[in-house]
Amino acid sequence: MELSLRQPTANNIRVLTIIPQGRSSKSVPCSIQTVSLTDFTPEYQKHISSLDPAARKTDILTSWINLSSPVISKQGKRTTRKRDVFANLLSSRRSKLTLPGLPFHTSCRYRWGDFVSLSYVLGDSSVTREILVDGRSVPVTENLEAVLRTFSGSSNFNAHCKLWVDALCINQEDKDERSHHVATMGNMYATAWTVVVWLGKASEDSDKAISLIEILAGCYGDHRQGEKLALPLAENPSHFGVGYWLALNNFLKRGFWSRLWDIQESS
Repeated sequence: MELSLRQPTANNIRVLTIIPQGRSSKSVPCSIQTVSLTDFTPEYQKHISSLDPAARKTDILTSWINLSSPVISKQGKRTTRKRDVFANLLSSRRSKLTLPGLPFHTSCRYRWGDFVSLSYVLGDSSVTREILVDGRSVPVTENLEAVLRTFSGSSNFNAHCKLWVDALCINQEDKDERSHHVATMGNMYATAWTVVVWLGKASEDSDKAISLIEILAGCYGDHRQGEKLALPLAENPSHFGVGYWLALNNFLKRGFWSRLWDIQESS
């Protein structure tokens, strides 16, 4: 796809808007725009000015998220959190999807909104599906089309929150532009509000794998919770239910985990 929009620079990027449609629509409609990463809202500019000039971008963003989108505990207390990087295993059975961790309209850093980066496995480049970008038919890999189709069933990326996808937001026919983005790819994921990881459609009891990961993650850093689980697991490996460990084993064999670049993007 040859993009005629303004050439991205160190301060400009292209972002994707996904127009909500029914999951059965023939082609997923999207639009692309070029935006500035220095077009801050007055509130975010004030926040930046209040911090140490040597602060890292990720630290600046984390402090802004905690300030503008705080987590409220069950006791009603305001708590802090690290920048959300979350993986979503998306099931074709779900007609609508609401992603956690996206910015509120009032917490966006830029006058045009904010953006999230997508980390995914590109898939077989010889097997493609058509999507619509600003009314033009554009071929993308089957895996990327599946991601966009899933998102098109919701309103996650059609208003103030945009999506950055390398295959669409970089002009793949422009060698100079591709080279520029390869050199700055890490910055794109560090600058994004968060990273959405597409791990593929639900299969092989992957819902069980996700549930098990959530249980185990809840014990991370909490020795008491870990000790509570250790005894029943030792007595009965199927403590969580039949097939959960097998499901996790199959889940970790997915192509995403075998590509170091994907793991770096989401970390």
